[in-house]
Amino acid sequence: MSNMEDGGLGKSEESTPPTLFAPDNPLEPQLIPMEINLEGWPLFSRRKSPEGGAMEVRRSLSTPDGRRLDQLWRITSSHDFSLPGTFDEDVFVGVMALVRQRGGMPQDGKIRFSLYELIKVLRKRKRGNNYPKVRESLDRMASTIYYSENAFYDASEGESLETYRFTLWTVHFSRAKRAHGRAAEHHTLKFDDAIIRSYNAGYLKPLDTELYFALKLPLAKALYRLVDQRRAGSASWSVDARDLRDLLMMSRKYKAPSRIWEVLAPAHRALRREKYLESAVLDGDKVRYEIHPSFARGGVWGQEKPGPSLEEKAVEALVRHGVWANRARALVGSFGPEKAFHALDVLEARLG
Repeated sequence: MSNMEDGGLGKSEESTPPTLFAPDNPLEPQLIPMEINLEGWPLFSRRKSPEGGAMEVRRSLSTPDGRRLDQLWRITSSHDFSLPGTFDEDVFVGVMALVRQRGGMPQDGKIRFSLYELIKVLRKRKRGNNYPKVRESLDRMASTIYYSENAFYDASEGESLETYRFTLWTVHFSRAKRAHGRAAEHHTLKFDDAIIRSYNAGYLKPLDTELYFALKLPLAKALYRLVDQRRAGSASWSVDARDLRDLLMMSRKYKAPSRIWEVLAPAHRALRREKYLESAVLDGDKVRYEIHPSFARGGVWGQEKPGPSLEEKAVEALVRHGVWANRARALVGSFGPEKAFHALDVLEARLG
């Protein structure tokens, strides 16, 4: 039985000093809520596909009572567009960041936005060709049909849906002339009803957009999103190599686990360099990921010491409020515990 571990990290790029808190959201603005159903199954393809193409993932699970549960997740593009790809994944994360900026999912699921602000969230240059690219991406995702069997959980009802067919959203683009003659953008995006209900029922997990956009490899971004959802708060996750390939929508020409592992190696290196993965191991057909301690939420830093220092107490307080442990230590180290506690006081005062 083979046993392989990814390593060989290059020198990490020097990071910019952390900003304590954004003025409009004093606590961890880079952490955005993501609807869990949409994180654990593939929304985007890494394979070239023609217009009108379709891809699917099938998995079989054993239920606690010993039954076999067959799951299906299918993606079908419209005749006007190919399947959503890696650029669309960035746009999707950007849209979810806009939801966070709006204070959460509105009850009607409608988000009003401009392409300018979405491009800004995506950290793209505001050059001309990015506008039509982002607009086309939003249309492509709106036209893509997702179909699931035993793979979509309706959190508002507390039950798994036997079948569910949906699109992520509908989108309408419009411009209005201002008094001085310049056109103003007034675009509206409305999420699918089940996504609205699930989001507002709290079926959510955080996504670290600083980590996400720091990753330059699209496969590393997808792997981060998948592992972070599937581990469900645990410090590790194991999966069959071929199941992992399918969940990432990688090409099925990669049949041997060793070949799949080879293709994933650059993504593993990127996630280790960013200190998200502690280790990635292939043991026969099984892949096992260990999460770096700095991304283990809720842990108490320095718990072996008899009495925590003020710095340690500040880190613990930030972690309790949803800040990743490594980020909390960086903030306290850069700005001091007093400013961290002050920021928490401001937040609690705002929340009433």
